[in-house]
Amino acid sequence: MERLRSLSRGVTNSLQRNTYTMLPTNIRKLSHPNMEYKTGSILGCLILCTCFILLLCYKSGFIFLGSSATFSSPPVETHYAVVLDAGSSGTRAYLYSWPDHSGDKHELLKISPILQDGEPMVKKATPGLSSQGETPDTAFEYIRPLLVFASDNIPKEKHKETPLYILATAGMRLLEKGQQEAVLANLRKGINANFDFYFPSGHLEIISGKQEGIYQWLAINYVLGKFEHAEHSMQNEELVAVEPLHSSRDTESLVFRPRTVGALDMGGASMQVAMEITTNLQMEGMPEKDKAQVAEINLGCMEHDTEHTYRVFVTTFLGFGANEAIHRHHRTVFLETAETMGVQGLDTEHRLKDPCRPLGMKDNISLTFDLENLNIDQSIKERLTETQTVYFYGTGEWETCFSQLKNFTKMPDRFQLCKESCPDPGMRPPPIQFDNSEFYGFSEFWYSMDDVLGLGGQYMFNKYRQASKDFCSSRWHLSWAKYMQGSYPNSDVERLETQCFKSVWVTVALHEGLTFPTNYGHLTAAPNTVHGQVVHWTLGALLYRTRFFPLRAIESDGGVHHGTYHSNLASGYLYSHYIVWLCLLAVSLCIVLYVARLRRYVKPSTLRKVPSLSYWMPPDDQEEELLKKEQEDYLYAHTKVYVG
Repeated sequence: MERLRSLSRGVTNSLQRNTYTMLPTNIRKLSHPNMEYKTGSILGCLILCTCFILLLCYKSGFIFLGSSATFSSPPVETHYAVVLDAGSSGTRAYLYSWPDHSGDKHELLKISPILQDGEPMVKKATPGLSSQGETPDTAFEYIRPLLVFASDNIPKEKHKETPLYILATAGMRLLEKGQQEAVLANLRKGINANFDFYFPSGHLEIISGKQEGIYQWLAINYVLGKFEHAEHSMQNEELVAVEPLHSSRDTESLVFRPRTVGALDMGGASMQVAMEITTNLQMEGMPEKDKAQVAEINLGCMEHDTEHTYRVFVTTFLGFGANEAIHRHHRTVFLETAETMGVQGLDTEHRLKDPCRPLGMKDNISLTFDLENLNIDQSIKERLTETQTVYFYGTGEWETCFSQLKNFTKMPDRFQLCKESCPDPGMRPPPIQFDNSEFYGFSEFWYSMDDVLGLGGQYMFNKYRQASKDFCSSRWHLSWAKYMQGSYPNSDVERLETQCFKSVWVTVALHEGLTFPTNYGHLTAAPNTVHGQVVHWTLGALLYRTRFFPLRAIESDGGVHHGTYHSNLASGYLYSHYIVWLCLLAVSLCIVLYVARLRRYVKPSTLRKVPSLSYWMPPDDQEEELLKKEQEDYLYAHTKVYVG
């Protein structure tokens, strides 16, 4: 305010000095002696008042044109969510957060993982939730440590509004219906009694493989920014023309947006493939079975949001995850040998030779048989028990292993009869346009390529095959010595023991099952984080399940602006026109008062000679009367009367 008063005094003094010189000569001669001073004082006061009003408006939050300050800018509130991935090999708790939505219907929520020391906070419990199928009453106690972890890392006052999702995958899908329901019931009862998270019945479910594939596709494209259409167009990035479903084939109906990437995800029990279908022609060329695998996904919060509506082909292969594949391989090796050479591998003297194990590796596993549904000769079945310990010896023959495993993708397991929750009989290749596509591989695609071999990133078949061959054919005691010396920092014992098999299985799934060409160069093996963001399918699940949350911000003020979520630029232009009118009013008031002062002290005929003031002067007849009155007043004031 002191600077403002100083500025006003300077303006007033300047007006006092310059008002006299600005007036015409004949005006100056006839002006009142104090005219210049009074006019300058009035103008100075008016300018001071105007500046004071503008200052109050600025302090109150109004915006000047071009300013980035906001009107009524409340503190940004943070929201939280907990998503549990109840997989076949373990259950992982992922914690996410996001700020208030901007209110712009073209934008999605800005979801990101909660970080600790720069890394996403994740906690795992092993084995998988499906391991509770035989003892469902212990399911809640199994999962309790994960919920305590979430409770400790999310503000307590936020618990009641924090959604908790527990989404089970292939491991639970393979359980019988009664076991599934018993496990879920125990979880629901324990969570509602012990935790305050927002946990309605729909937040606990066994999701399908199709859902899992869609969520993974959403996660990677969200992290890569493929859903931020405006930002990509501003960067002059190449866009793809997408035909909305049921649209006419004309350019007006096309939606231009960034090209999305496909997603491959191999877990322990299943594998998923998801990719976008961009044209109706591509859709029409697909077989009817493949058309049934296309899902329409609307990420927008409006019902007919073509900008964020995607057609995604997604298919899942139950029983073709890495762990289920290795179980099938063990059964096949044991039972095929039993058919040809009699039952072998029941002791250390009669180990079964396995080409999918590192050379010289000796180990034993526990095989579980459903004897009632085991499809083998009765004489062999009589020698088996439901749980059988089998001893193996690795021969490290990569090519032989490949030849044995590729049959898995062509035919069902001939030794296992199945009536309920059955694995798929084979892998039917999806309709992928390999010459115009890009894919990211997750989970086992990353672990098998990077944990031991260090080949994560861009996948090159020949390089990967050679590295896998070298590992399989290396003496097991040498690989073990390297592990003990820290040569495989990203690996554990289980990974090292199964690396030979899994490296072959990933190759079989890619090139025999999904029919990827061996020279395909647009597949990237990616970890759980890309660009510092979690790309696990739980992120996609949360993005899809919270897609209607922005409606609260958009509908708060009818879409005119964004309420407490409005952007800085929008707010500036929203309120700046009030400032313009206020300034115009102040200037007009100054002009009127200034002219009124001039009319009081200056002859009208003189003022009429100034073009800008002639409009405000009275007509000629009024001027004559005023002139006559002025002359009479002058004579009266200057006439001296002598008496004598």
